[in-house]
Amino acid sequence: MIPSSINRCLQGENSFFITPRPPWCQPVDQPAEPLNNLTPVERLTTNSPKVSTLNGANCERITMPNSNTVILIDVAIKKYTASGSASYVKVLDFGCGKGNLVRDLSSLGYDAYGCDIVTFWEEESNTEKSRLSRISRSPYRLPYEDNTFHVVVSTSVMEHAQNKKECFNEIHRVLKKGGYAMHLYPGKWYLPFEPHIYVPFVNMFWPNCSKGWLSLWARFGIRNEFQKGMSWKEVVEANARYCEHGLSYWSNKKYRKLSQEIYGNYHAPMTFYIKHSGGKAARFLRGIPPKALWGWVLGNIRMNFIVVRKLPD
Repeated sequence: MIPSSINRCLQGENSFFITPRPPWCQPVDQPAEPLNNLTPVERLTTNSPKVSTLNGANCERITMPNSNTVILIDVAIKKYTASGSASYVKVLDFGCGKGNLVRDLSSLGYDAYGCDIVTFWEEESNTEKSRLSRISRSPYRLPYEDNTFHVVVSTSVMEHAQNKKECFNEIHRVLKKGGYAMHLYPGKWYLPFEPHIYVPFVNMFWPNCSKGWLSLWARFGIRNEFQKGMSWKEVVEANARYCEHGLSYWSNKKYRKLSQEIYGNYHAPMTFYIKHSGGKAARFLRGIPPKALWGWVLGNIRMNFIVVRKLPD
């Protein structure tokens, strides 16, 4: 049987409003050593707390707000806002899940908030729930006033959002004039396989993910860790619903076009990403020229990082 939380979403509960990742891709914190005596930077660079277990599908490689992600976002915010103090920067984590990134950014001194379609943080004890808010589905609206945030970030959210134009418009609305939106997401041509269900090329085929292709890999035994024990037919049905309601892979060209339409600008600082990302591919390529070429490659077959600015009047 498909777990009830997965089944509800696969039946379309979040269809067109998966903003961000579906409920079965949320992290579950593991027991960790006490961190009360650590400095904010030490909290981000220590191996604890480690987030490694997922409720329904494997998103760990690309969706966890881990220390590498927080450090990348922290450096990017400082670079683009040129702020001398984090406490003067109001940040929104768009698609905050259980609020881990909000917690980590707050520990660095940022005035951080988060929002999501579903209140995944309800039963969490290590999040400041007053900083987390639910997104209205109909009409689709972020729960904040106009011109509220200096920076809005999302990490591995956009590959799930099936209402990207609404998302971009709302983010633009809540940004202060001159503020920045930063989005980190897996590229359309991500290799070697779709990183949630492990089926090769699904992200490339999307939205045309045939059951024949899903069946081939299910028969070969491809499962994510929460599909163990399911028959190949059950896996195919679960993955087919997930592809329909839980994925929305766009090419970088489409992101550029939408960004230009709403913001009037688009920047993919992939050389910056290679320099500061903790990902294995970025670290491997860090000392290999030309970085501009490798940045373009990474942005297409691994993770892409884009930055857009709300222009002053």
